[in-house]
Amino acid sequence: MLDKARVSRYLQDLRDQHLPEAVEREMRLPVTKMVLTIYGPRRCGKSYYLYQLISQAIEAGATKEDILFLDFEDTRLADLGFKDLEDVLRLHFELFPGSSTAALRVFLDEPQLMPGWERAVRSLHDKGTLQIYVTGSSAKLLVSEIATSLRGRTLPFLLLPYSFREFLSARGIATGGPHPGTVEESRTKAALSDYLSTGGFPEVVKESDEGTRTRILVSYLNLLIYRDVVERHGVENLAMVKFLLEQLFSSFAREMSVNKLYNTARSRGIAVSKRTAYEYVGYLEDALAVILLHRWAASPRVRGGYLPKVYIVDNGYARLFPTGSEDLGRLAENAVMIELRRMRDADPLLETYYWKDAQGRREVDFVLRRKGEFVRLMQVSRSPEAPDTREREERALLEASEELGCDKLTVLTWDLEETREVGGRTIEYVPLWRWLQFGGI
Repeated sequence: MLDKARVSRYLQDLRDQHLPEAVEREMRLPVTKMVLTIYGPRRCGKSYYLYQLISQAIEAGATKEDILFLDFEDTRLADLGFKDLEDVLRLHFELFPGSSTAALRVFLDEPQLMPGWERAVRSLHDKGTLQIYVTGSSAKLLVSEIATSLRGRTLPFLLLPYSFREFLSARGIATGGPHPGTVEESRTKAALSDYLSTGGFPEVVKESDEGTRTRILVSYLNLLIYRDVVERHGVENLAMVKFLLEQLFSSFAREMSVNKLYNTARSRGIAVSKRTAYEYVGYLEDALAVILLHRWAASPRVRGGYLPKVYIVDNGYARLFPTGSEDLGRLAENAVMIELRRMRDADPLLETYYWKDAQGRREVDFVLRRKGEFVRLMQVSRSPEAPDTREREERALLEASEELGCDKLTVLTWDLEETREVGGRTIEYVPLWRWLQFGGI
Protein backbone atom coordinates (compact mmCIF):
# COMPACT_ATOMS: atom_id res chain seq x y z
CA MET A 1 0.00 0.00 0.00
CA LEU A 2 1.24 3.48 -0.87
CA ASP A 3 2.37 5.55 2.10
CA LYS A 4 1.95 8.96 0.49
CA ALA A 5 4.03 10.87 3.06
CA ARG A 6 6.99 8.47 2.84
CA VAL A 7 6.96 8.33 -0.95
CA SER A 8 6.60 12.11 -1.19
CA ARG A 9 9.69 12.53 0.97
CA TYR A 10 11.53 10.03 -1.23
CA LEU A 11 10.61 11.93 -4.40
CA GLN A 12 11.58 15.29 -2.94
CA ASP A 13 14.89 13.92 -1.67
CA LEU A 14 15.51 12.48 -5.11
CA ARG A 15 15.07 15.86 -6.75
CA ASP A 16 17.36 17.60 -4.25
CA GLN A 17 20.20 15.09 -4.15
CA HIS A 18 23.44 15.51 -6.06
CA LEU A 19 24.15 12.80 -8.56
CA PRO A 20 27.19 10.75 -7.54
CA GLU A 21 30.27 10.87 -9.71
CA ALA A 22 31.34 7.63 -11.33
CA VAL A 23 33.45 6.25 -14.15
CA GLU A 24 31.62 6.70 -17.43
CA ARG A 25 30.54 3.32 -18.75
CA GLU A 26 30.97 2.44 -22.39
CA MET A 27 27.55 0.92 -23.02
CA ARG A 28 25.36 3.06 -25.26
CA LEU A 29 21.60 2.72 -25.52
CA PRO A 30 19.45 3.56 -28.54
CA VAL A 31 16.85 6.30 -28.62
CA THR A 32 13.58 4.39 -28.56
CA LYS A 33 10.22 4.24 -26.85
CA MET A 34 10.74 0.56 -26.10
CA VAL A 35 11.53 -0.40 -22.51
CA LEU A 36 15.31 -0.59 -22.10
CA THR A 37 16.29 -3.45 -19.81
CA ILE A 38 19.76 -3.33 -18.26
CA TYR A 39 20.82 -6.53 -16.52
CA GLY A 40 24.08 -7.71 -15.04
CA PRO A 41 25.70 -9.29 -11.98
CA ARG A 42 25.14 -7.68 -8.61
CA ARG A 43 27.38 -4.72 -7.81
CA CYS A 44 28.62 -4.33 -11.37
CA GLY A 45 27.45 -0.70 -11.42
CA LYS A 46 23.90 -0.80 -12.81
CA SER A 47 22.56 1.87 -10.45
CA TYR A 48 25.48 4.15 -11.22
CA TYR A 49 24.91 3.56 -14.91
CA LEU A 50 21.38 4.88 -14.42
CA TYR A 51 22.87 7.95 -12.74
CA GLN A 52 25.07 8.34 -15.82
CA LEU A 53 21.99 8.26 -18.05
CA ILE A 54 20.28 10.82 -15.82
CA SER A 55 23.32 13.12 -15.97
CA GLN A 56 23.40 12.84 -19.75
CA ALA A 57 19.69 13.65 -19.95
CA ILE A 58 20.15 16.75 -17.78
CA GLU A 59 23.14 17.86 -19.86
CA ALA A 60 20.90 17.51 -22.92
CA GLY A 61 18.31 19.87 -21.40
CA ALA A 62 16.10 17.75 -19.15
CA THR A 63 15.32 18.97 -15.64
CA LYS A 64 15.37 16.91 -12.47
CA GLU A 65 11.58 17.12 -12.47
CA ASP A 66 11.65 15.15 -15.73
CA ILE A 67 13.27 12.24 -13.86
CA LEU A 68 11.54 9.56 -11.80
CA PHE A 69 14.10 7.22 -10.25
CA LEU A 70 12.65 4.42 -8.14
CA ASP A 71 15.16 2.35 -6.16
CA PHE A 72 13.18 -0.64 -4.91
CA GLU A 73 15.88 -1.49 -2.39
CA ASP A 74 15.08 1.79 -0.60
CA THR A 75 13.00 1.01 2.50
CA ARG A 76 10.58 3.84 1.70
CA LEU A 77 9.47 1.90 -1.38
CA ALA A 78 9.58 -1.55 0.22
CA ASP A 79 5.81 -2.01 0.53
CA LEU A 80 4.83 -0.93 -2.97
CA GLY A 81 2.79 -3.28 -5.12
CA PHE A 82 2.35 -3.09 -8.86
CA LYS A 83 -0.94 -1.21 -8.53
CA ASP A 84 0.80 1.50 -6.49
CA LEU A 85 3.11 2.50 -9.31
CA GLU A 86 0.36 4.47 -11.03
CA ASP A 87 -0.21 6.36 -7.76
CA VAL A 88 3.52 7.10 -7.50
CA LEU A 89 3.39 8.52 -11.01
CA ARG A 90 0.43 10.73 -10.12
CA LEU A 91 2.17 11.84 -6.94
CA HIS A 92 5.24 12.82 -8.95
CA PHE A 93 3.12 15.08 -11.17
CA GLU A 94 1.42 16.59 -8.09
CA LEU A 95 4.75 17.45 -6.48
CA PHE A 96 6.38 18.64 -9.69
CA PRO A 97 3.68 20.14 -11.93
CA GLY A 98 6.31 21.32 -14.40
CA SER A 99 6.91 17.72 -15.41
CA SER A 100 4.94 16.04 -18.19
CA THR A 101 4.45 12.53 -19.49
CA ALA A 102 6.00 13.60 -22.79
CA ALA A 103 9.33 14.42 -21.14
CA LEU A 104 9.39 12.03 -18.18
CA ARG A 105 12.09 9.38 -17.96
CA VAL A 106 11.28 6.55 -15.54
CA PHE A 107 14.16 4.57 -14.03
CA LEU A 108 13.18 1.38 -12.18
CA ASP A 109 16.13 -0.04 -10.22
CA GLU A 110 15.68 -3.70 -9.19
CA PRO A 111 11.87 -3.67 -9.62
CA GLN A 112 11.69 -7.47 -9.26
CA LEU A 113 11.52 -6.85 -5.51
CA MET A 114 7.97 -5.56 -6.12
CA PRO A 115 5.29 -8.26 -6.57
CA GLY A 116 3.72 -8.09 -10.02
CA TRP A 117 6.41 -5.76 -11.30
CA GLU A 118 6.08 -6.93 -14.93
CA ARG A 119 2.44 -5.82 -15.02
CA ALA A 120 3.42 -2.45 -13.57
CA VAL A 121 6.07 -1.91 -16.23
CA ARG A 122 3.66 -2.84 -18.98
CA SER A 123 1.03 -0.46 -17.58
CA LEU A 124 3.54 2.39 -17.64
CA HIS A 125 4.70 1.51 -21.13
CA ASP A 126 1.12 1.40 -22.43
CA LYS A 127 0.87 5.14 -21.79
CA GLY A 128 2.94 5.49 -24.93
CA THR A 129 4.96 8.55 -23.92
CA LEU A 130 7.27 7.49 -21.09
CA GLN A 131 10.88 6.45 -21.61
CA ILE A 132 11.38 3.52 -19.22
CA TYR A 133 14.62 1.95 -18.00
CA VAL A 134 14.67 -1.23 -15.92
CA THR A 135 17.61 -2.90 -14.14
CA GLY A 136 18.04 -6.26 -12.47
CA SER A 137 20.53 -8.96 -11.50
CA SER A 138 18.96 -12.00 -13.12
CA ALA A 139 19.33 -12.78 -16.80
CA LYS A 140 16.17 -14.90 -16.97
CA LEU A 141 14.10 -12.55 -14.84
CA LEU A 142 14.91 -9.46 -16.81
CA VAL A 143 15.35 -10.83 -20.31
CA SER A 144 12.90 -13.72 -20.47
CA GLU A 145 10.15 -12.83 -18.06
CA ILE A 146 9.81 -9.15 -18.87
CA ALA A 147 10.05 -9.92 -22.59
CA THR A 148 7.17 -12.38 -22.21
CA SER A 149 5.10 -9.85 -20.29
CA LEU A 150 5.81 -6.95 -22.65
CA ARG A 151 5.59 -9.06 -25.82
CA GLY A 152 8.35 -7.49 -27.88
CA ARG A 153 8.25 -4.05 -26.27
CA THR A 154 11.64 -4.28 -24.57
CA LEU A 155 15.32 -4.37 -25.56
CA PRO A 156 17.80 -6.06 -23.19
CA PHE A 157 21.39 -4.89 -22.60
CA LEU A 158 24.05 -6.61 -20.51
CA LEU A 159 26.24 -4.54 -18.20
CA LEU A 160 29.31 -6.35 -16.88
CA PRO A 161 31.99 -5.22 -14.40
CA TYR A 162 34.56 -2.77 -15.74
CA SER A 163 36.28 -3.55 -19.01
CA PHE A 164 40.04 -3.01 -19.06
CA ARG A 165 39.41 0.37 -20.69
CA GLU A 166 37.04 1.38 -17.89
CA PHE A 167 39.48 -0.01 -15.32
CA LEU A 168 42.19 2.28 -16.68
CA SER A 169 39.81 5.22 -16.53
CA ALA A 170 38.89 4.42 -12.93
CA ARG A 171 42.57 4.34 -12.01
CA GLY A 172 43.31 7.53 -13.91
CA ILE A 173 45.88 5.80 -16.11
CA ALA A 174 46.64 7.36 -19.49
CA THR A 175 48.07 4.75 -21.84
CA GLY A 176 49.24 6.69 -24.87
CA GLY A 177 47.04 5.03 -27.48
CA PRO A 178 47.57 1.77 -29.40
CA HIS A 179 51.28 2.51 -29.97
CA PRO A 180 52.54 4.03 -26.72
CA GLY A 181 56.08 4.82 -25.71
CA THR A 182 58.11 2.54 -23.48
CA VAL A 183 56.99 4.17 -20.23
CA GLU A 184 53.31 4.17 -21.15
CA GLU A 185 53.46 0.56 -22.34
CA SER A 186 55.08 -0.54 -19.08
CA ARG A 187 52.42 1.32 -17.12
CA THR A 188 49.67 -0.36 -19.15
CA LYS A 189 51.14 -3.84 -18.60
CA ALA A 190 51.36 -3.20 -14.86
CA ALA A 191 47.71 -2.12 -14.90
CA LEU A 192 46.78 -5.26 -16.84
CA SER A 193 48.44 -7.47 -14.22
CA ASP A 194 46.37 -5.71 -11.57
CA TYR A 195 43.20 -6.01 -13.65
CA LEU A 196 43.67 -9.75 -14.20
CA SER A 197 43.88 -10.39 -10.45
CA THR A 198 41.55 -7.65 -9.16
CA GLY A 199 38.75 -7.89 -11.70
CA GLY A 200 36.36 -5.11 -12.59
CA PHE A 201 33.78 -4.69 -9.83
CA PRO A 202 33.77 -0.90 -9.28
CA GLU A 203 33.99 -0.95 -5.47
CA VAL A 204 36.82 -3.50 -5.58
CA VAL A 205 38.73 -1.47 -8.17
CA LYS A 206 38.36 1.65 -6.03
CA GLU A 207 39.68 -0.11 -2.90
CA SER A 208 43.47 -0.16 -2.45
CA ASP A 209 43.73 -2.56 0.50
CA GLU A 210 44.01 -6.19 -0.59
CA GLY A 211 42.31 -7.57 2.50
CA THR A 212 39.34 -5.24 2.05
CA ARG A 213 39.07 -6.18 -1.62
CA THR A 214 38.76 -9.82 -0.64
CA ARG A 215 36.15 -9.02 2.02
CA ILE A 216 34.08 -7.11 -0.54
CA LEU A 217 34.21 -10.03 -2.98
CA VAL A 218 33.16 -12.48 -0.24
CA SER A 219 30.17 -10.26 0.55
CA TYR A 220 29.24 -10.17 -3.16
CA LEU A 221 29.46 -13.94 -3.39
CA ASN A 222 27.26 -14.40 -0.33
CA LEU A 223 24.73 -11.96 -1.77
CA LEU A 224 24.71 -13.92 -5.02
CA ILE A 225 24.20 -17.22 -3.19
CA TYR A 226 21.42 -16.12 -0.90
CA ARG A 227 19.58 -13.50 -2.94
CA ASP A 228 19.99 -14.65 -6.53
CA VAL A 229 19.95 -18.41 -6.05
CA VAL A 230 18.49 -19.49 -2.69
CA GLU A 231 15.74 -16.87 -2.34
CA ARG A 232 15.01 -16.43 -6.04
CA HIS A 233 14.60 -20.15 -6.78
CA GLY A 234 13.58 -21.45 -3.35
CA VAL A 235 16.71 -23.60 -3.15
CA GLU A 236 16.98 -25.79 -0.05
CA ASN A 237 20.23 -27.65 -0.74
CA LEU A 238 22.63 -24.85 0.20
CA ALA A 239 25.54 -27.28 0.51
CA MET A 240 25.21 -28.18 -3.18
CA VAL A 241 25.11 -24.53 -4.26
CA LYS A 242 28.31 -23.79 -2.34
CA PHE A 243 29.95 -26.94 -3.67
CA LEU A 244 29.14 -25.97 -7.27
CA LEU A 245 30.49 -22.46 -6.81
CA GLU A 246 33.69 -23.82 -5.34
CA GLN A 247 34.13 -26.28 -8.20
CA LEU A 248 33.19 -23.92 -11.02
CA PHE A 249 35.16 -20.95 -9.72
CA SER A 250 38.22 -23.14 -9.15
CA SER A 251 38.16 -24.73 -12.60
CA PHE A 252 37.33 -21.72 -14.77
CA ALA A 253 38.55 -21.74 -18.38
CA ARG A 254 38.14 -25.52 -18.46
CA GLU A 255 35.49 -27.95 -19.64
CA MET A 256 32.70 -28.64 -17.20
CA SER A 257 30.88 -31.94 -16.74
CA VAL A 258 27.75 -31.68 -14.61
CA ASN A 259 27.71 -35.46 -14.40
CA LYS A 260 31.21 -35.44 -12.94
CA LEU A 261 30.25 -32.68 -10.50
CA TYR A 262 27.23 -34.72 -9.47
CA ASN A 263 29.36 -37.80 -8.78
CA THR A 264 31.92 -35.77 -6.83
CA ALA A 265 29.20 -34.18 -4.73
CA ARG A 266 27.73 -37.58 -3.90
CA SER A 267 31.18 -38.90 -2.95
CA ARG A 268 31.47 -36.03 -0.48
CA GLY A 269 28.19 -36.91 1.15
CA ILE A 270 26.05 -34.20 -0.47
CA ALA A 271 22.63 -35.65 -1.17
CA VAL A 272 21.51 -34.42 -4.58
CA SER A 273 19.88 -35.78 -7.71
CA LYS A 274 21.46 -35.41 -11.14
CA ARG A 275 18.50 -33.34 -12.29
CA THR A 276 18.97 -30.94 -9.37
CA ALA A 277 22.66 -30.61 -10.19
CA TYR A 278 21.80 -29.51 -13.73
CA GLU A 279 19.15 -27.09 -12.39
CA TYR A 280 21.57 -25.50 -9.95
CA VAL A 281 24.18 -24.91 -12.66
CA GLY A 282 21.43 -23.20 -14.63
CA TYR A 283 20.60 -21.03 -11.62
CA LEU A 284 24.23 -19.92 -11.36
CA GLU A 285 24.28 -19.05 -15.05
CA ASP A 286 21.00 -17.19 -14.64
CA ALA A 287 22.47 -15.27 -11.68
CA LEU A 288 25.33 -14.21 -13.97
CA ALA A 289 27.93 -15.90 -11.79
CA VAL A 290 29.33 -17.98 -14.65
CA ILE A 291 29.50 -17.83 -18.44
CA LEU A 292 29.27 -21.09 -20.37
CA LEU A 293 31.03 -21.40 -23.72
CA HIS A 294 29.92 -24.23 -25.99
CA ARG A 295 32.07 -26.29 -28.30
CA TRP A 296 31.45 -25.74 -32.00
CA ALA A 297 29.60 -28.34 -34.04
CA ALA A 298 27.58 -27.73 -37.17
CA SER A 299 24.63 -29.61 -35.69
CA PRO A 300 22.94 -27.91 -32.72
CA ARG A 301 22.06 -31.35 -31.37
CA VAL A 302 25.67 -32.51 -31.46
CA ARG A 303 26.79 -29.16 -30.07
CA GLY A 304 24.49 -29.62 -27.09
CA GLY A 305 26.06 -32.99 -26.33
CA TYR A 306 29.58 -31.60 -25.92
CA LEU A 307 30.93 -30.38 -22.61
CA PRO A 308 30.88 -26.58 -22.28
CA LYS A 309 33.77 -24.58 -20.88
CA VAL A 310 33.01 -22.51 -17.80
CA TYR A 311 34.22 -18.98 -17.09
CA ILE A 312 33.61 -16.70 -14.12
CA VAL A 313 31.92 -13.35 -14.63
CA ASP A 314 34.76 -11.45 -12.95
CA ASN A 315 38.41 -12.36 -12.43
CA GLY A 316 38.30 -11.07 -8.87
CA TYR A 317 36.29 -14.09 -7.76
CA ALA A 318 39.25 -16.34 -8.59
CA ARG A 319 41.13 -15.05 -5.55
CA LEU A 320 38.48 -16.58 -3.28
CA PHE A 321 39.34 -20.06 -4.59
CA PRO A 322 43.14 -20.50 -4.70
CA THR A 323 43.19 -23.06 -7.51
CA GLY A 324 43.82 -21.04 -10.65
CA SER A 325 44.09 -17.64 -8.99
CA GLU A 326 47.83 -17.55 -9.69
CA ASP A 327 47.56 -19.01 -13.20
CA LEU A 328 47.96 -15.88 -15.32
CA GLY A 329 47.27 -17.81 -18.52
CA ARG A 330 43.82 -18.87 -17.33
CA LEU A 331 43.14 -15.42 -15.87
CA ALA A 332 44.01 -13.88 -19.24
CA GLU A 333 41.72 -16.33 -21.06
CA ASN A 334 38.90 -15.54 -18.62
CA ALA A 335 39.35 -11.80 -19.20
CA VAL A 336 39.13 -12.39 -22.96
CA MET A 337 35.92 -14.39 -22.51
CA ILE A 338 34.35 -11.56 -20.51
CA GLU A 339 35.32 -9.06 -23.20
CA LEU A 340 33.88 -11.31 -25.91
CA ARG A 341 30.66 -11.61 -23.93
CA ARG A 342 30.54 -7.81 -23.80
CA MET A 343 31.14 -7.64 -27.55
CA ARG A 344 28.45 -10.23 -28.19
CA ASP A 345 25.91 -8.11 -26.33
CA ALA A 346 26.85 -5.10 -28.46
CA ASP A 347 26.61 -7.23 -31.61
CA PRO A 348 23.73 -9.74 -31.25
CA LEU A 349 24.72 -11.45 -34.51
CA LEU A 350 28.09 -12.46 -33.09
CA GLU A 351 28.43 -16.07 -31.89
CA THR A 352 31.29 -17.42 -29.77
CA TYR A 353 32.44 -21.03 -29.34
CA TYR A 354 35.56 -23.03 -28.67
CA TRP A 355 36.86 -25.66 -31.10
CA LYS A 356 38.38 -29.12 -30.78
CA ASP A 357 39.47 -31.57 -33.42
CA ALA A 358 37.66 -34.88 -33.84
CA GLN A 359 40.09 -36.65 -31.53
CA GLY A 360 39.80 -33.98 -28.85
CA ARG A 361 43.56 -33.40 -28.82
CA ARG A 362 43.85 -29.91 -30.28
CA GLU A 363 41.85 -26.92 -29.17
CA VAL A 364 41.25 -23.30 -30.19
CA ASP A 365 40.15 -21.13 -27.29
CA PHE A 366 37.67 -18.90 -29.14
CA VAL A 367 35.87 -19.21 -32.45
CA LEU A 368 33.94 -16.13 -33.60
CA ARG A 369 31.10 -16.50 -36.06
CA ARG A 370 28.65 -14.05 -37.61
CA LYS A 371 25.85 -14.60 -40.10
CA GLY A 372 26.93 -18.17 -40.72
CA GLU A 373 30.58 -17.31 -41.43
CA PHE A 374 33.59 -17.73 -39.16
CA VAL A 375 35.25 -14.34 -38.78
CA ARG A 376 38.19 -15.04 -36.43
CA LEU A 377 39.94 -17.84 -34.54
CA MET A 378 41.74 -16.84 -31.34
CA GLN A 379 44.19 -18.45 -28.96
CA VAL A 380 45.24 -16.97 -25.62
CA SER A 381 48.83 -17.86 -24.75
CA ARG A 382 50.65 -15.75 -22.21
CA SER A 383 54.11 -17.02 -23.20
CA PRO A 384 54.08 -18.62 -26.68
CA GLU A 385 57.81 -18.18 -27.25
CA ALA A 386 58.66 -21.76 -26.20
CA PRO A 387 58.87 -23.89 -29.39
CA ASP A 388 56.51 -26.60 -28.11
CA THR A 389 53.93 -24.03 -27.03
CA ARG A 390 54.12 -22.12 -30.30
CA GLU A 391 53.79 -25.29 -32.37
CA ARG A 392 50.80 -26.47 -30.33
CA GLU A 393 48.93 -23.16 -30.62
CA GLU A 394 49.67 -22.72 -34.31
CA ARG A 395 48.85 -26.30 -35.31
CA ALA A 396 45.45 -26.04 -33.63
CA LEU A 397 44.76 -22.74 -35.41
CA LEU A 398 45.76 -24.19 -38.78
CA GLU A 399 43.58 -27.29 -38.38
CA ALA A 400 40.60 -25.22 -37.27
CA SER A 401 41.23 -22.78 -40.11
CA GLU A 402 41.14 -25.62 -42.63
CA GLU A 403 37.97 -27.13 -41.17
CA LEU A 404 36.05 -23.90 -40.63
CA GLY A 405 37.25 -21.93 -43.64
CA CYS A 406 38.55 -18.99 -41.64
CA ASP A 407 41.89 -17.30 -42.36
CA LYS A 408 41.88 -14.64 -39.64
CA LEU A 409 44.06 -16.23 -36.99
CA THR A 410 45.17 -14.49 -33.80
CA VAL A 411 47.23 -15.41 -30.75
CA LEU A 412 46.84 -13.06 -27.80
CA THR A 413 50.08 -12.87 -25.79
CA TRP A 414 51.54 -10.89 -22.92
CA ASP A 415 53.85 -8.72 -25.02
CA LEU A 416 54.86 -10.62 -28.15
CA GLU A 417 53.84 -8.76 -31.30
CA GLU A 418 54.60 -10.17 -34.72
CA THR A 419 53.08 -11.64 -37.84
CA ARG A 420 54.08 -15.14 -38.97
CA GLU A 421 53.42 -17.02 -42.18
CA VAL A 422 52.76 -20.64 -41.24
CA GLY A 423 51.39 -23.38 -43.47
CA GLY A 424 50.28 -20.86 -46.08
CA ARG A 425 48.35 -18.78 -43.57
CA THR A 426 49.04 -15.62 -41.64
CA ILE A 427 48.98 -15.72 -37.84
CA GLU A 428 48.98 -12.46 -35.89
CA TYR A 429 50.51 -12.31 -32.42
CA VAL A 430 48.89 -9.42 -30.55
CA PRO A 431 49.61 -8.20 -26.99
CA LEU A 432 46.65 -8.74 -24.70
CA TRP A 433 46.77 -5.19 -23.35
CA ARG A 434 46.36 -3.81 -26.85
CA TRP A 435 43.51 -6.14 -27.81
CA LEU A 436 41.59 -5.43 -24.58
CA GLN A 437 41.87 -1.69 -25.28
CA PHE A 438 41.62 -1.38 -29.04
CA GLY A 439 41.05 -4.81 -30.55
CA GLY A 440 37.93 -6.13 -32.10
CA ILE A 441 36.69 -8.90 -34.29
